[in-house]
Amino acid sequence: MANIGGERREHWFGGDLLEPLSKYADNGSVRVHYLDWGGNGPVLLLLHGMRGRARLWASVAPALARYFHVVAMDVRGHGWSGRPADAAYDRRALASDAVAVLDAVGADKARVIGHSLGGWIAIGLAAHYPDRVERLILEDIGLEGDPDAPATYEERARSTPRSFGSLQEGLDWLRAGGANPDWAGASLERQPGGAWTWAYDNEALIRIARETAAVSCWDLAPHVTKPVLLFWGTKSWIHTAESVERMAGAFPDCHGVVPFETNHWIHKEAPESYLRAALPFLRDAPLSEPQM
Repeated sequence: MANIGGERREHWFGGDLLEPLSKYADNGSVRVHYLDWGGNGPVLLLLHGMRGRARLWASVAPALARYFHVVAMDVRGHGWSGRPADAAYDRRALASDAVAVLDAVGADKARVIGHSLGGWIAIGLAAHYPDRVERLILEDIGLEGDPDAPATYEERARSTPRSFGSLQEGLDWLRAGGANPDWAGASLERQPGGAWTWAYDNEALIRIARETAAVSCWDLAPHVTKPVLLFWGTKSWIHTAESVERMAGAFPDCHGVVPFETNHWIHKEAPESYLRAALPFLRDAPLSEPQM
């Protein structure tokens, strides 16, 4: 990464894409990191899932920046955002980080895409701060909390190596465990001494898992009055056809469910189809073909 004008620019190992600026917004004791792809249109805020980070949106963000001012936030406890031990990790707190990012870019409101945990945050943002949201896409999220999630993340914290001697060693470990290194590899980060460590805090993951397990989104969905579009990965573990339709019925202004023949990470696995479905809804205008 290079330092340009006092702000760091990200370089993806996935290719020479349009490069975003690395910036920060302050929210009390939490310094919130976000990537800013620029663009002259309305603000589009991208929210990643558990163990993710802002850079995971690089597969679609440059194309979206043709129509929007695209910003992607590192959820607290992830990426380069703060991880203070005394910080809250409930839905309202995470949504307030998104508000801080919108304030930092001078946006009164934004269109929002939330993937997995990011969708959980987006629902909180739309319900608790309705004047800051215009419309939202929820990518492969469920409304029910997972009661087993805290124990799962506690076990992962115990069994996951803290560091690797090289990026390849980390990718091999991910691949051996069944993870897709093309996605999960972005959560590995090189340290000054040469070791590669995780770009998230395990204690933060456990605390977020406890919150998502304890609080479902069914109570907030009826209060999300802005237009909603659901993206569903048909090979994902999150939904069946019946459950995703039931979820659609929970939102007062749901514009439907878009199925993709993918697993959980739709924007990584099928970016062209993703853009083809997302852009008309986000722009509130028809679009024949997305521009990559």
